[in-house]
Amino acid sequence: MMTHVLEALRRSPGIRPFETTDLAVNCHHNYVARERHSGKDVFVTRKGAVRARLGDLGIIPGSMGARSYIVRGKGNPDSFTSCSHGAGRAMSRAEAKRRFSLADHAAATAGSSAARTRR
Repeated sequence: MMTHVLEALRRSPGIRPFETTDLAVNCHHNYVARERHSGKDVFVTRKGAVRARLGDLGIIPGSMGARSYIVRGKGNPDSFTSCSHGAGRAMSRAEAKRRFSLADHAAATAGSSAARTRR
């Protein structure tokens, strides 16, 4: 899929020519996979987590307006070669909607990349 996206971008008017390398961060989260751990075939559920085998590249996004990080897996067997994905939440979405207005959100993210992408 990434190959097709890059080809489409190269054909798109208004996008300057660019080159890519074979290094890409391609990770997904919230899935189940059949893997081998501790000598057994098991199903690993990664909810809010990504695979982090030794050397795997991953993305841990920050909260709105905060930095995201490109990381390399440590291959820790105690975590089933997983790591967290995302900043986590201090409260549920419903509680945040109850406590904060859209104006509160706009003020909190003013000047951040989150504010620029809303326009």
